[in-house]
Amino acid sequence: TGARGLRSIVESALLDAMFEVPARPEVGKVILTAEVIDKGEKVQFVNCPR
Repeated sequence: TGARGLRSIVESALLDAMFEVPARPEVGKVILTAEVIDKGEKVQFVNCPR
């Protein structure tokens, strides 16, 4: 519960992204939505402009 519970939820949702983003230098942002948390959808990657 509380802050530790929230941290655990966010870390679980971002786990795949934490390993995928370093291999994708074009990614500038990772968007975490309520659907990612509630429905298990994938996070969105936004490419940074060059």
